[in-house]
Amino acid sequence: MTEITFCPTCGSSNIKKVKRDLSRIVKGQRHTVSALEFHECPDCGEKLFDAEAIRKIESNSTSFAKPERLKITVCPTCGSDKIKLVRKDQTREFEGQVYTVPDLEFHECPNCGEEVYSPEAVSKIQAHSPAYKKMAKKKKAA
Repeated sequence: MTEITFCPTCGSSNIKKVKRDLSRIVKGQRHTVSALEFHECPDCGEKLFDAEAIRKIESNSTSFAKPERLKITVCPTCGSDKIKLVRKDQTREFEGQVYTVPDLEFHECPNCGEEVYSPEAVSKIQAHSPAYKKMAKKKKAA
């Protein structure tokens, strides 16, 4: 499992690895993925799925596409099939400091606003985020 050290949504370092069943209703049918491992932010509720978790979600349901390359076709939060791969500059704020992650590629759901980041996208966010830079300084000092 990819290690995620901070939340790309709110900047919190309280990210927790969790392992639990995750159920969603997709096209009128309940789909449950047992013992799914993912990261969750207790501060804002963001769920972060790495490639392994997404593969497990997709393999659990016939309503999820199973292409050769990882492609998210159903939102893991609301079940919408309108989730799309987008590439754009993403501007965020952490402790009053505004920062931009240029040309970030991620999946975005227009229905619920969920954003699903690949491990590469998380690394790119960490490279630009003052939250991560602050944590890196603390770890270095310790």
